[in-house]
Amino acid sequence: MYRILGKRGSGKTTNLITLAKETGAILVVSNVDYAVNKMYQLGITGVDIMSYTQFADNKRGYDKQYLIDDIEGFTKAIFGKNLIGYSQTIDD
Repeated sequence: MYRILGKRGSGKTTNLITLAKETGAILVVSNVDYAVNKMYQLGITGVDIMSYTQFADNKRGYDKQYLIDDIEGFTKAIFGKNLIGYSQTIDD
């Protein structure tokens, strides 16, 4: 599993766009227009981008690979609650 960690404005979304291009994964974001504009600014095309809502509505099925931009924002959008903590295995 890829983990991209950093502060706001540190290039996390840029890294995810690049990774989505390399892997063919669908990028799941809160703001599709922002991500598409960022992709074009980077000179990248061909990345499939969907919103949190589209992901939740399962319009494309879950048989593909996904990269999620801002996991806490994603969790809040999907479950409607604030994520106050989580555990994560880091041995892989």
